[in-house]
Amino acid sequence: MDTISHLHVEYKEALQPLIRQRLHSGDHCWLPPQPDSLKINVDASVKKETGKFGVGVVVRNASGILMGAPAEPFEASWSVKHAELIAIREALRFCIDMGFHQGEIVIDCREALQAVNSLPMNTQLDPDYFLVESLQEIFSLHSGFIGSFASREANRVAQCIAQYATGLTHYESWLEVGPQWHTTVLQADICNSSL
Repeated sequence: MDTISHLHVEYKEALQPLIRQRLHSGDHCWLPPQPDSLKINVDASVKKETGKFGVGVVVRNASGILMGAPAEPFEASWSVKHAELIAIREALRFCIDMGFHQGEIVIDCREALQAVNSLPMNTQLDPDYFLVESLQEIFSLHSGFIGSFASREANRVAQCIAQYATGLTHYESWLEVGPQWHTTVLQADICNSSL
């Protein structure tokens, strides 16, 4: 059994340079947050043909270590912006529930981030009005969180989890240890291999 375990470790180590090279062309990868902070990558994957979307969140510390990650499916056909706003809400809920009280919420939908960071919307007829208003309230009550934008390439793990969530029938989450596919993507996503 020890031989098999040793061979598995060697195999994974041999693959890492190949995975990093493929994922990091153009230096688009995950960068760590400030020490003593968390980076919370968030994404939504919308499958209009099935009327479903999935939310993926990954929370990592400054060493790149997984702190937690939820995958949540939704039965709804909303716009990408609305789904991304829901993803931000679910990320904040997860973090608050897990006792994470500060961090950088990173999303690859500039339009959703701009809506949350803008002055209050001037019309209740906007379909995102109440969701944006509730997100602004959460951010004001939990001032340790900030929102920021990153390219899709730098948000790859959250994207994978969101896509995975579209095939689920129920909520799943992991604390500190994820499934093997998740671990492989996490390791390949980090820019600085010395973390």
